[in-house]
Amino acid sequence: MTVGPRLTKRRMTIAGAVAFVLVAAVAFPVYLAVVRVPFWTRQTSPASISLASSSGASARDGLSKERTSSAVPVSKAASTADDSGFAEPSSGTPGHRPPGIDSMETAPRPIPGSIPHLAALDPQRVAVWRVDTARKVVALTFDDGPGPYTPLVMDALESAHVPATFFLIGQHGQEYPDEVAAEKAAGFEVENHTWDHRLLTEMPYETILREITATEAVIGPTRFLRPPGGYYEPPVRDAAASLGMMIIRWDVDTRDWERQDVPWILSRVESEVHPGSIILMHDGIMPGGGDTRSATVAAIPQVVAWLRSQGYSFVTVDQLLTGGYGPPATTFYGSAAA
Repeated sequence: MTVGPRLTKRRMTIAGAVAFVLVAAVAFPVYLAVVRVPFWTRQTSPASISLASSSGASARDGLSKERTSSAVPVSKAASTADDSGFAEPSSGTPGHRPPGIDSMETAPRPIPGSIPHLAALDPQRVAVWRVDTARKVVALTFDDGPGPYTPLVMDALESAHVPATFFLIGQHGQEYPDEVAAEKAAGFEVENHTWDHRLLTEMPYETILREITATEAVIGPTRFLRPPGGYYEPPVRDAAASLGMMIIRWDVDTRDWERQDVPWILSRVESEVHPGSIILMHDGIMPGGGDTRSATVAAIPQVVAWLRSQGYSFVTVDQLLTGGYGPPATTFYGSAAA
C-alpha cells in the first residue's frame, strides 16, 4: 500500500513532537539543576573534603602556583538560609543538615589536653585571653579564613618555621576545601570561628549550636571556639560548654582588618605583647574588613623577627594551654580570674 504525502507528513509531525517531549523531559531537570540553581547553592559535600595527610599534601602541591601569583580579594558568596537566617552546608539533598546539627543533647566532648589550672574555674564556662607566665612564649592566631590569602600566610609562617592556629569560618572552609586540608597537612592547628561570622550574642541558643556544628561538618572536629567579635555572653558560653569547647579570645589585636599597613601591624604587636600572649591577625576577609590581606602577609616575617629578637618563641593555642607554661588568664562570667 502506498502512503500518501499528507499521511507521511502527519506521521513525521507526530514523531517530531514525541522526540521534543522526550528531549524536554531529560533536559529540563538538568536545566534546573545546573543553570537556574545559583552557584553558591551548589555546595561541596563535607564528606568530599579529605583531611588525610596524603590528600592534604597533594592539595598543598596544587596550591603552589596560586601562592606565587598575585592574590585576589575574596568574593563573599551568598548562601541558602533557613527561617532563622542561618546558612548551612548541604550534602545535595534539599533541607539536609550535616549529622549532629539537630541532635545537640548528646554528651559533651572533653576539653582537649590536660589544663589543671582551669579545673576550679569550670573550664567549659570561661574565655581564655592569654597565659599567665614569665616565659616568653606567644601564640599567633589567624581568623576568618580560609581564602585566597591563606596560602600566602601559610608560606610566610612555614618559611619562618612558626606554628600557628587558624580559626576558620565554615562557609569559607566549604568554598576553599583545599586550603583547609593544606593547613592540617602542614601541622597548623585548625579551630572554630562559626559558620558565617554573625554575632552569636544575637542568636537563640539552638542557632548558636548549629553555627558551631555546621562548621565542624566542613572543617572537622574542633576543640576551641572563637566567637565573632570575641563576644561570649551566657548563651554563647553555655553552647560551647554543651559541646565541651573552650572559648579563646586574645590580648594582642593587630587590627589588620581595619588597617592594612605593615608598620601599623608591627607597632600593635610591639606595644601590646607580653609573655603568654595570644596574638590576633586575619588571613580571611569579611564584609567591612577591607579587601586585601597583603600587608598581613608582608608583616608576618617582620613580626616574627621582632618577637624573636625579644626572646619570644611560638606555639599553637593548644600548646600554650597544655604545655605547662602557667595558668590561663581568663574572664569568668565577667569577673577576672587566673
